[in-house]
Amino acid sequence: MNILKVARLELNYLFFSPVAWIILVVFCVRAGAHMSLMLAGALSQQVQSGELGFSLTEYVFSLGISLFGHINRNLYFYIPMLTMGAISREVLSGSIKLLLSSPVRVVDIVLGKYVAILAFIGLFVVATFGLAFVGYCTIDAFDFLAVLPGILGMFLLAAAYAAIGLFMSSLTSYQVVAGISTIGVLAVLNLVGALGQRVPVLADITFWLSMRGRTYSFSSGLISSADLFYFVAIIVLFLSFTVLRLYGKATTETRLKRIVKYSSVFAAVCLFGFFTSRASLTAYADLTATRSQSPSAATEAVMSAVDGPWRLTHYVNVLGGNSSRVLPEYKRYLAEHYDFYLRSNPEMTMDFVYYYAPPTNNDYWYKELNAGRSDEQLVQVFSEQRGIDAADILPYASLDSDIDLESEGFRFVTELRWNGETALIRNFNDMEFWPSEREKTAAFRRLTTGPVTLGFVAGRAERSPYGEANSDYSRIMTDVTYRESLVSHGFELERVLLETGVPGTVDILFIADPAEPLTAGERAALASYIDSGGDLLIALEDESAAALSLLEVLGLSVAGPVSGQTADDSAGGPVGFRYNAAAREISLMPTKFSVTWSVVASDPVLIGRPDSADFRVYPLLSAEDRASTDSALAWALARPHEGGEQRIVVVGDADFMSNATLARLKSGSLNLHFVHDVFHWLTDGLYPVKLHRPDYRDKLLLIDRAGIQRLRILLIGVFPACLVSMAIFLLYSRRRA
Repeated sequence: MNILKVARLELNYLFFSPVAWIILVVFCVRAGAHMSLMLAGALSQQVQSGELGFSLTEYVFSLGISLFGHINRNLYFYIPMLTMGAISREVLSGSIKLLLSSPVRVVDIVLGKYVAILAFIGLFVVATFGLAFVGYCTIDAFDFLAVLPGILGMFLLAAAYAAIGLFMSSLTSYQVVAGISTIGVLAVLNLVGALGQRVPVLADITFWLSMRGRTYSFSSGLISSADLFYFVAIIVLFLSFTVLRLYGKATTETRLKRIVKYSSVFAAVCLFGFFTSRASLTAYADLTATRSQSPSAATEAVMSAVDGPWRLTHYVNVLGGNSSRVLPEYKRYLAEHYDFYLRSNPEMTMDFVYYYAPPTNNDYWYKELNAGRSDEQLVQVFSEQRGIDAADILPYASLDSDIDLESEGFRFVTELRWNGETALIRNFNDMEFWPSEREKTAAFRRLTTGPVTLGFVAGRAERSPYGEANSDYSRIMTDVTYRESLVSHGFELERVLLETGVPGTVDILFIADPAEPLTAGERAALASYIDSGGDLLIALEDESAAALSLLEVLGLSVAGPVSGQTADDSAGGPVGFRYNAAAREISLMPTKFSVTWSVVASDPVLIGRPDSADFRVYPLLSAEDRASTDSALAWALARPHEGGEQRIVVVGDADFMSNATLARLKSGSLNLHFVHDVFHWLTDGLYPVKLHRPDYRDKLLLIDRAGIQRLRILLIGVFPACLVSMAIFLLYSRRRA
């Protein structure tokens, strides 16, 4: 009861304080302006693209630059101004002595004031709910549940700030000093996670104490028990400190006794944090409609087979430009990249191996910024700048490792090891840099089921998976810097000469545009491979004798070149092909793209419908000007074989995945997706890994530019004006009373 009395008095003070009302109005104006800005940005993209390929709820509310990110980044400005006078004004006026000598307990005083501040923060929450309602009215199929964790995270962050501010207010009689000190403590809590990360026990404490990033999961629609308990612990810690501070004012205690009390509280809270932050004890609630914050079904299936400890070893070339991303003090941040996998199996260890070798991928940092220095000098510079002993940085030739880092271009790579098996997880030369769930799950699946060996037929001037010419396939097949390359998605390549037969290690045989006809022996070897149930991919470019002899083995024929309108409206240019409806029967058609998107081919030939009683046939790609299924650019053939299914794909264009084609793809081109779809079907769903998340439903904005302008006036004009009028009325009423 005393808590409520103190809370009522404090809340009465806040509601009759001009500062509190100014803070509330500024919060509403800035949040409303940012909401309007995000909606305007989404509308611009919708007008340009016609159909959005992302979640509008996520775009407006959840991403780093979105509403929740904006609010959480600015709370440090609002809350200290609310709390700076909570206790300091009592100290300045001397009324704190009356409070401490009254029958009201110190705990009741602290909790009463804290409850009052939380009640005022509740107005921020109400305003944010109002913005969520705006989203519900302006976004089709708005994911309202996904917004609730974001509001909860905002409230918890504000509540933690309030507890810290209350404690700082108890330390001084000057309100401005209390406010500035609160901001200082908040800055320390955001930076403390980088301290002592090379000292095991200290690293656990400082990393847990860090407030940085604690609301990211909430903003994304995920409630994590570790983050939830973190805020509870911080609130309890600083409220306890406040109680001890006021209790110390009311009693005479020795300094040692006070130190013991503060230390005991801190130790108890840290112990609580240690247990509640363990991966094995953390619970999650993903409230997003697409479960985007949870492991996909494919990841969960793979990790169900990974029992026991697994290890990540980062091989870092200190002469490479990305070496500063992978330092021992970043160990816990690097582990966060594997959160989905730690949820299923938390028995992960992480090691770092530092070495040096000249990068072979034209590394700018190495070739330009450090010209004129020897490798040993660069190693010494890195050692001095990063605090790593130069003796621990070995030359590549001295490494005791089975990994061929030279074939990786001496880039930063990670070795995943489990149960004696290993797989590489690469990083890529794109904006994202780090591997996504697809690449990491492919690496784990490789440990449990092994890779798929793709046999590349050579000997007849076929296109090369290693060549960098425009017509070759190195980008999609073997480029370790390219995210979509098959070597990063569970595939291994093997050179095959048909004249010596197809090795038994080959899972899929690939024949890519041979320039010379197969010999009789090679045709016999290919026919034997097909008769034995081997999977096959054939890519042809024209009606050459080599192409015709290859099709003859399968009983196929060329229906002729494609005529009609080209994909870029110019004669002789690339032609667009759309997925045939039959592709959906074998789950080979993507579902998240517009039906107007197409696969682009250069100088393609149509292949006639296969006439085979043994195979089921599916036309995959049809010319945009042809609705007939008598001919198609690509065909899939399937038949039962020894308890499984033999699968063959024939494509009448060898440029659909060439280096040149993939380099010039434009929006609306599905070539890359088609390549992955084909190999996913040929491997019976193994690789590349498909995450199969539900499609976004909230992709349509229901408001136009005029509507956004009216909404902006309402959010940053009308509504704040109402708050100002209410504040003036209350303040005037109090003055008259």
